[in-house]
Amino acid sequence: MSTRSNLPARALFAAVCACACAALASTNAAPETAAGAGGPAAGQRIEASADRLEYDRKSGVIVGRGNVVLRRGDETLAADFVRVNMATEDVFASGNVSITRPEGRASGRELAYNFKTGVGEWFGISSELPPFQVKAGRTEKAPGNVYVLHDAVVTTCTNAPGHWHYTVSSGRIEIVPDKYVKTRNAVWRFGRVPVMYMPYWIHDLDRTQGFKFVTGHTSRHGVFLLSSYRFPIGSIAEAETHLDLRAERGAAVGQDLTWQTKNSSHELRLYYADDLAPLDDDEDPLTSDIDAERYRILFREAARLGAETYMLLRFEYLSDTDVVEDFFEREYRRASQPENYAVLTHRGDELVGGVQVRSRLNDFFGSVNRLPEAFLEVIRRPLGGGFYYEARATAGYLERVWPEDDDAAEDYAAFRADADQKVYRPCKIAGFLSVVPRVGVRGTYYSESLESGMSLEETEAGAQTNVTVIGGVTNIEVLALFETNLVERKVAADDAFRSAVEFGLETSFKAFKTWDAGGVPRRHVVEPYVNYTFLSEPTVEPEDLYEFDDVDTVDGLHWVDVGLRNRLQQRKGRTPDDLFDVDVFARFQLPGGDDDLPSAELRLDSELRPVPGLKCDLDAIFDAEEAEMTRLNARATMERRGPVEVAGEFRYRHDESSLLGGRLTYFFSPEWRVKCYGRYQFEESRVEEEWMYVQRDFDCIAVKGGVGLLPGFTRADGTEQEEEWRFIIEFWVKAFPKYGLSSGHWD
Repeated sequence: MSTRSNLPARALFAAVCACACAALASTNAAPETAAGAGGPAAGQRIEASADRLEYDRKSGVIVGRGNVVLRRGDETLAADFVRVNMATEDVFASGNVSITRPEGRASGRELAYNFKTGVGEWFGISSELPPFQVKAGRTEKAPGNVYVLHDAVVTTCTNAPGHWHYTVSSGRIEIVPDKYVKTRNAVWRFGRVPVMYMPYWIHDLDRTQGFKFVTGHTSRHGVFLLSSYRFPIGSIAEAETHLDLRAERGAAVGQDLTWQTKNSSHELRLYYADDLAPLDDDEDPLTSDIDAERYRILFREAARLGAETYMLLRFEYLSDTDVVEDFFEREYRRASQPENYAVLTHRGDELVGGVQVRSRLNDFFGSVNRLPEAFLEVIRRPLGGGFYYEARATAGYLERVWPEDDDAAEDYAAFRADADQKVYRPCKIAGFLSVVPRVGVRGTYYSESLESGMSLEETEAGAQTNVTVIGGVTNIEVLALFETNLVERKVAADDAFRSAVEFGLETSFKAFKTWDAGGVPRRHVVEPYVNYTFLSEPTVEPEDLYEFDDVDTVDGLHWVDVGLRNRLQQRKGRTPDDLFDVDVFARFQLPGGDDDLPSAELRLDSELRPVPGLKCDLDAIFDAEEAEMTRLNARATMERRGPVEVAGEFRYRHDESSLLGGRLTYFFSPEWRVKCYGRYQFEESRVEEEWMYVQRDFDCIAVKGGVGLLPGFTRADGTEQEEEWRFIIEFWVKAFPKYGLSSGHWD
């Protein structure tokens, strides 16, 4: 959560316009009294009533006393006293002055305004415009549509004045509607306690602008304050300047720039840190590639070049392998290694095609470079005679590059062209059984392949120690001994063409039953199906090809899927909702298939919505041959029911990971809640992360405090990760959650 000094700028704009402008617009015509004294000058009828109305035809002055009410359209002006000079177009109202408009209600002591000059003053303004409340000692309407508020206070609290939880105040606030808000000496207060002061601030009403602060404490960074200021540049660009201070790591600066045109958006992010502690405690400074000067350069672009043509660009250059993990934790959790690409795509009704370039910019990462690679997908389309055709093809020059510190692996490259084509012939049997046979052919060309060869390899065979004594001094010399062996290994060979043929048949039918459940139509759909696939063994084995991605690992397949899909639907609107959708099928490996795959698997893919607010998703793979689960993902979320809200997730990978994460929120009352969050790794028998928060909600703000622990553990390479403590205190404006103070933590 972030603090922006422009607490919401539109709040100030709405408050002034709804108060000052309403007063001006509602009196923009001579009132029509009960006695018929004059008509509306602007052509819109104004109704006037009062305990006493007077109209002096000679001076053109209308005076109303006691419960004066002027109504013009959907606006109402009320006061104890109103005087309007029809000659000079001056209006003066005093005593319990109030204006009611569709946007809300504003009140004050006095109003003075001249329609001809557009200049006026409002004294003692107080507005009730949900979600805002505004108070100002005096408001001026100056020429040029400029509004100036003196001694102004703004809040979104709903309590009575004097009991507001927070306020933003300034001696002078200048507003030009739809253009800007400008103020000097603005102060944020909690209750009566000032918490932030801004000597000068200007904000574009149509654009995001202002300060943001992120604060907290971690064991690795110590106490930190991350600050930024966002501001517009011209009409299409915005910039954000960062100044970050970390007690244990030092200072860092950054500059972000975003700009948009009619058909494109761009982002440039620069960041530099003079890191006081760039290495973890268990890292060796002599072997590490990380030094104190750390930086990140990121550029992204998305452009629409035509009605169906798009371009995406992304380039990220880093100082070292850990800079994103250390300073941009959220982004690191989403992607631990940067991507660099340029992709041009054209999407039509029947095909998708384009070209992409992907290249490694940081040599301490591994990558598959595509320099370039073209791609084409023909979406399934009719050929005539009941036949359908689809195809996928790629062609490009590929490079497999390894991290520079990986001495055991060698880079390789090849030109590769791959095409996979299929033809379908759907038909119906007996009016209900759907049968879809298919035949396909796949061909792949490589400019280089691999073959078995013999080479000499030198390995260390021990050591020899020589001891000599010269002049009473003993010298010890250790000599390494090596031996040379002839070993078999894969070496580069000529070009190669790999081909394979596919045959398949998919058949299914649907049966359903409908009924009425308490006035809600329901339908149960059952769909048994069988899907048979045979892919011949390729003419070139995978081990004789360079491996860049899964295209190169294609091998013979021969299996059949036998499944049953169940759906329970109900209709509460125009479209049916699925209460559950469960797909269960068994995959049997038939003779002639890939021996590395299980002979039989049971697979499950399900989505359950049994009751409103409860969502459960489950997918799993069970190896029947080994009688063990190989993969399981389970997710469940229960929206608030009574005092409890629960969410949980379990992810299992055989011999790799078994992770359980959960979040529990308990609402003691509408104002108080406690949230607990944690992740546990069963494979390593350790808690990965745990947090506990306490939150207090007021009518206009929320305050949250919490503590988190990332326990220490021993990595797979034997190094130690120390435990890390984190503390946070947050608050935010409930009407505008972006405005406040946050630790930046996410759970």
